[in-house]
Amino acid sequence: MKYIGFEEVKKDGKTYYKNREFGLCSEEEVKKINAGIAEEVSKLKLCPFCNVWKSDINHKGICKECRNKPTKAYAKDHKDRLTERFNCPCGGTYQRRNKSIHFKSKRHIEYENENDPYD
Repeated sequence: MKYIGFEEVKKDGKTYYKNREFGLCSEEEVKKINAGIAEEVSKLKLCPFCNVWKSDINHKGICKECRNKPTKAYAKDHKDRLTERFNCPCGGTYQRRNKSIHFKSKRHIEYENENDPYD
């Protein structure tokens, strides 16, 4: 029987299989090695962004290195818009990207409580 990556060697009337990584192995050992490799390969999935088979693919099918690529590209293309500064009536300033954080700040919440239009 021929195994991929193994060279067949006859020694003492028995057949062994030789590989650089695993050395001289019997047929049973080669079957175990191939089963382990097949199991590892079955865990690999193809990342659509980098076209590489990887094991760290998330539920959306994207690998770790490619997860932030679209976000980084958007931030780079729209830097002037995202870093635009606004003055708030509460006396604070914020950037567009930090708007929600500013609205949760203690200063802004106190301002809204003092100037509630529905009181």
